[in-house]
Amino acid sequence: MINRILSLVVALLLQVYSQRATMCPKALQDSPDAEQKEESEMEGKLQQYVSVKLTSDISHLSDNEKEMLGLLFKASKIADDIFWMQNAGKREDVLSRIRMKQPEGML
Repeated sequence: MINRILSLVVALLLQVYSQRATMCPKALQDSPDAEQKEESEMEGKLQQYVSVKLTSDISHLSDNEKEMLGLLFKASKIADDIFWMQNAGKREDVLSRIRMKQPEGML
């Protein structure tokens, strides 16, 4: 039962990510001016946010529900990896290039 739910979740996430992969925002166009403008806008937007730690009390969940949460986290990790590969390449390669451009503490 849990494996079936996990399979359905992964299939759903793959469908959502594949639909997103076909969209190409203007910021991804090859114009250097557009890229600089996008970077400037992103820097401004980043200043609006702070990092927070999200927590949740799962003590009320049954053992099966807790196990299912673990499987859902695994499925989301797989879906996230697939999303990165479809849209940008290996996640760490992309993030390392971004980190090289950002001041310390931004990522």
